[in-house]
Amino acid sequence: MKNTKIHLCDSCKKIFPECEPVESEFGDGYGNDNVIECSGYEKDDDKE
Repeated sequence: MKNTKIHLCDSCKKIFPECEPVESEFGDGYGNDNVIECSGYEKDDDKE
């Protein structure tokens, strides 16, 4: 089961909305605008 409350942008090297993901999927977290899948996601270890 997919976590629909996470927000990948919080741990990504890129900055939304300046990034240009090819495909992304939104979840049902606060505001219903949290990104749960993104083809352009690059994990930023400094943001953990």
